[in-house]
Amino acid sequence: MGKDKENLEIAKRYLDSVREAKLNAIAIACRVKELKTTSKKLIAVYQMESVGGSNKKMDISDYVAKIDEEVAKQLKAMQIYAKKEQEVKECIDNLGVEDKVKRVLSMRYLSFLKWADIAEICKYSLAHVYRLHLKGLESILIKKRPN
Repeated sequence: MGKDKENLEIAKRYLDSVREAKLNAIAIACRVKELKTTSKKLIAVYQMESVGGSNKKMDISDYVAKIDEEVAKQLKAMQIYAKKEQEVKECIDNLGVEDKVKRVLSMRYLSFLKWADIAEICKYSLAHVYRLHLKGLESILIKKRPN
């Protein structure tokens, strides 16, 4: 892979970091939901055993601690996502390129639209959307290049 192509991949990875942060937050949210559903079942079983007069106590404190830990991870993941989204949005907004380039980058990397959908919404050909995208990536490389 040529140096230019490698650099463009770096710019894409930077922009895609928003999607990765969002997907991570969603995955953690799913785990939290699953844990909460399971905890409701455990509580129901615990209550049935308490009513039934069983002397053995169910210890669900570890499970509750795990839920608390996952909720804390969820909050942190959402904060990371919000911060990354804001960072990339500001980066795109501050690029010294035409608004249509910024729009394509925003639609792709902040709204997570497919290339065909971007082309349709903007009334551009797919090839033109790709050209605008490339121009945006090159602009990001220039902006992010260390001095």
